Amino acid sequence: MASRAARLRDIYDSLQNADARAAVTSELIALLDKIPAGLADRVLSSALEVKTRHSSIPQLDLPSRKREIECILDHISRDSKYSLVNPERSRRNELFNEAAQTLLSWLQDIWRVVYEHSTQYETAHRCLVFAAESLVKLCESRGAGCKCPLNIPINVSIEKESGEVVKTFAFTGLSNIDHVILWVWRDLFVSMLVSSPSAAQAQIPQMLVDIEDVLTWQGLEWLLYGGQRYLSESSDDDLFGSIMGLGFASDTCLEDDDDELLDEVDTDGDRRCSCNLHASHWSDELDNERHTVREMVQDHLFKVFRTDPSVELYTSLKNIHAERDSVTDEVYEILADVQTYSSDNLVAALEIYSEECDADQIIELLEEYGHLLRPRDAQAHQRAVVTLLSQCDDEYEATAVRIIEQELSDTVRAVHASLRGCFSGIDEQANKDELDKIHKLRSASAQRQTRVLQWVEDVVTPSSSSPPNPIQFVAMMMGMPTPGGDNDGDADPFMYVDVDDDDMADLREAYRPGLKERFGGWVDAAGPLRTKVAQGLLMRVFKKVVEEMPFFRCVDVVDEMMEHMADNPTTSHIVDALECLSSFCKLQRKTILMRNEKAKRAKAKMSNNKAAAQASTSTAGESAGSTAATGSNGAGVAGTSSQNDRDELDSPPPLIPIDLPASSSASAPPNGTATTSSPTSATSPASATASGSFPSLPIFMPTWLPGRTTTNPFTPGGIEDVD
Repeated sequence: MASRAARLRDIYDSLQNADARAAVTSELIALLDKIPAGLADRVLSSALEVKTRHSSIPQLDLPSRKREIECILDHISRDSKYSLVNPERSRRNELFNEAAQTLLSWLQDIWRVVYEHSTQYETAHRCLVFAAESLVKLCESRGAGCKCPLNIPINVSIEKESGEVVKTFAFTGLSNIDHVILWVWRDLFVSMLVSSPSAAQAQIPQMLVDIEDVLTWQGLEWLLYGGQRYLSESSDDDLFGSIMGLGFASDTCLEDDDDELLDEVDTDGDRRCSCNLHASHWSDELDNERHTVREMVQDHLFKVFRTDPSVELYTSLKNIHAERDSVTDEVYEILADVQTYSSDNLVAALEIYSEECDADQIIELLEEYGHLLRPRDAQAHQRAVVTLLSQCDDEYEATAVRIIEQELSDTVRAVHASLRGCFSGIDEQANKDELDKIHKLRSASAQRQTRVLQWVEDVVTPSSSSPPNPIQFVAMMMGMPTPGGDNDGDADPFMYVDVDDDDMADLREAYRPGLKERFGGWVDAAGPLRTKVAQGLLMRVFKKVVEEMPFFRCVDVVDEMMEHMADNPTTSHIVDALECLSSFCKLQRKTILMRNEKAKRAKAKMSNNKAAAQASTSTAGESAGSTAATGSNGAGVAGTSSQNDRDELDSPPPLIPIDLPASSSASAPPNGTATTSSPTSATSPASATASGSFPSLPIFMPTWLPGRTTTNPFTPGGIEDVD
């Protein structure tokens, strides 16, 4: 059983400052007069010593600091309004500098209270929360104009009361003051764990919640690194040092057992490595508490992951955890429960499984819950499909091909639907018939250009604006405003908002969907497929594009449509999508032409080889018949025939048929005139043998020439004009 003193200490640590002070003043002070004088003097001496030690403690004074910083924020807000009318009267630079110096001097006082005096932890925490909130407001209230006031250079040194410099920060930009805030917060936690362990275990988890509310969960990971963004830096005092050596130091310093690490003392007396998990001014006792802080942060991040999973948070957990395999196991258990709760959770699960190359989990999710994915989730979807293709499995490949083709077809339909808002007549049959006639016209001809311009004008959606009435026209000529006179149909809804803001994701998908990125990403996802499979897939998509939007057969029509929408900012995403689809169709047409040309050459070569084989067979038969008919003439004639056959085989075949002269036994024409022979009048081998003459040679197609065509390529129409 714990002693009374230990029990009283635990109770005292669990009380708030006001309650603890009331307990001491109401009960304990009265006991001093009832205890022996020597013991009472010891208590008074200890109290006097504490008072002397904390006589120089800075006053945090949170209410006064709040009023001061809020006053500066009000002046900044008022100045932003003045600067719209008269920019020369703006004092933004001075106001932002004053706000930065106020925050930094306050952070210096907070650090001395929690580290040197080891007291007022709760008050210091509330001060740090307010400082972080004020920093966020400063960064969001830059007003009109450039961001130059936010990019002021900042140099600050954290010093002890003795004047010794503990830490130096040098950076540019007000937003980086959070480095200093998180560095002070980390010292607050380790100091609190050493001086008041029980109170720290009870209060730090709620403090982590407060930090997450202001600086998001990423601020908790950066807190472990002392405000830095990486685990390892080249120097503890260098804010933007190199991040080399990111792995070795982290694995060693994340372990709970520091005995081996503490035995490795450098010659300069520094016991620890230079990674950002440590601080050079910490004692060994404080340095050991970094593990407790890490475990608390780790537990809190797992709670955050259960409610809002993401691959970034998963990576952060692996970075700060001593055993990465256990992180993966625990994350998988959480995902098994929450991955189908929403589309965001499903995307996070797919990204994590892709990170771990877990194809089985990916295909299970895509088969059962793929309908939960939204068009704006295409990037995670594509990465998951590429992971399936990397496994070199036929079943995975078949599923990936089906998904890629389906998503490409959906994107094509989305482009078609977006185009109908600008070109409402593209699906009318009369316009389609006219497009077929334009396609048959010669490319770049004047007639075609005129009809292309007329076709685009015919399919354009009519404007909703009507001509002004006479009174509105007179008012417009006099410069007077006319109500409802302007057409806001072309107004850009994203002109005054940050389109890259995550909170605008739904509106961005509704008004500016990334059609180009979606289509290009899915085409790239088909890259790991086998060549024949990929070509067949893309060819089917190409036919789908031409079937739904026939104008993609005519490059000049697509170019004219893009030119018509180029000046409208609300249709820039449609122009990008048209350009992407046009490039895709050009590539597929070129592939078709190359494939057809290759097939023609292969067919011509096969025909030539077949003709050469038939000619060789015919020549061999004719030579055999001639030898049998003239065998009685002796070996000399046979030798001459064999020599002639070898000469015929060694020399290239002639392009023009040549008739050999008749033998001496053949009778000349009676009238003494010469006779001519043509390929059509050549005698057959049988008749030639009967008459005693040599057979005429057959016509040879030269095998060393490319395939011949009946059409002269140099005449009009000989080569197809392809865009």
